[in-house]
Amino acid sequence: MVLRDVDLTERLDYSSAVAILGFSLILAILRTFDTRVEAARVMVSAPILAFVTTHILYINFYKLDYGTPNNLLLSKNRVNIFGEFIS
Repeated sequence: MVLRDVDLTERLDYSSAVAILGFSLILAILRTFDTRVEAARVMVSAPILAFVTTHILYINFYKLDYGTPNNLLLSKNRVNIFGEFIS
């Protein structure tokens, strides 16, 4: 028996993937630059959180794009590699 994705589960899958990528990107940046001041953490996190929220709304209510989560994953990996290189 093969279970297939319905529209709701597919959207939830992509939304959770984008949310996890955004959160891990925030953590990678905060760990790389070792930010201890709370105001600096908010200044780094707020734009990324706004982008991730906007993107989740976009893929849920406008267009479910299959390539964008992959592009976000590549960008996150590039930031992680760059962070490891400079620290």
